[in-house]
Amino acid sequence: KEFYGQDNLIYLGDKLVSDIYSGNELVYTTKGMEFTIDTTLVPNSSNHHNNKLNKFGLPICRDVDYNFTVYWGDGTSDSYSGDASVIKNSAVHTYNESGIYVIKISGKFPVFRTGGGVNNGYRNGYVTEEYSHCIISVESISGIGLISYWQMFYNCINLTHFKAEFEYINTEYMTDTFRSCKSLVEITHRLPDNITKMQSTFMDCYSLKTIPNFPKNLKDTQRMFQYTSNLEEVPPFPESITDMGSMFYGSGIYRIPEIPSSVQYVGNLCNSCTRLCEPIKFAPNSRLLRADNIIDNCKNYNCELDLRNCDLLQYTWFRNSAVTKILFSQNAPLPNSNGATSYTIEFNNLPNLTSEALNEMYAT
Repeated sequence: KEFYGQDNLIYLGDKLVSDIYSGNELVYTTKGMEFTIDTTLVPNSSNHHNNKLNKFGLPICRDVDYNFTVYWGDGTSDSYSGDASVIKNSAVHTYNESGIYVIKISGKFPVFRTGGGVNNGYRNGYVTEEYSHCIISVESISGIGLISYWQMFYNCINLTHFKAEFEYINTEYMTDTFRSCKSLVEITHRLPDNITKMQSTFMDCYSLKTIPNFPKNLKDTQRMFQYTSNLEEVPPFPESITDMGSMFYGSGIYRIPEIPSSVQYVGNLCNSCTRLCEPIKFAPNSRLLRADNIIDNCKNYNCELDLRNCDLLQYTWFRNSAVTKILFSQNAPLPNSNGATSYTIEFNNLPNLTSEALNEMYAT
């Protein structure tokens, strides 16, 4: 039985408990949001500590109906209801001593969003970004009625481990969810399969090396790993992806899986991936509407780029890379929607393309 949101919840220091069940039997539940904070961390650094900082505030948004109890981790708790216009700055807690605390939330907390700006109708609250740097790990996000993953942990620069299981909530967006989480090294559980858009999800996550999976219904991965400089590899791509524009721009990726034939846009896919050193492969019958700068500034890509499975390449250019050979499909060019041929190719500063390689390219 679930008791979250009920008045009979009490807090025993480390557990949420209900005492109304089969007489006096206590029933423990792990549902609710749980995360760990360090109040000594300052906003502009992950290493510098200042023992005078002893506050933390929850990200309350406007236009969202909240009704929750927060257990601050020091034996105290508070309850709130309404949106940011009602709660305002009251969901801020002052600790007697600065340090590390485990915060737990029960009840209804539909939007937990540390990012700024206006997106999807959830406007920035009064106590959002000022304290996001204090979050160092997340243990649970279930059982609070979440309706959005949009910018959920945006700019949590000291978040290192995300151990929570994702719920299948009614959203297809995971845009900017972990953007600028510069210290994030681990996503423990699988990403939900109903997610279709992951634009900039891990952008600027400098410490992240890989993720557990891609959602099986994923379509849009624009800038998903942009500037994720320590990224090494990723799982296989699902057959549903259509847009991979700038997906690995400036990342540390050195190998990527075969790109499915469902993909139409790969512009700047591996632009400035200086560690990329294994061949990029495309599935048969691929039709690329944008393929510009696939390997621009890939200084260690000392291998061939085989595009013979690509029956359509509308815009393609290759620059500033160590590519040794580029092979094209004899089925291309194909007419575009207007019946005109569109097959533009440009080469610029590719020092390893020998005359023999150019002749073989010309033959295809």
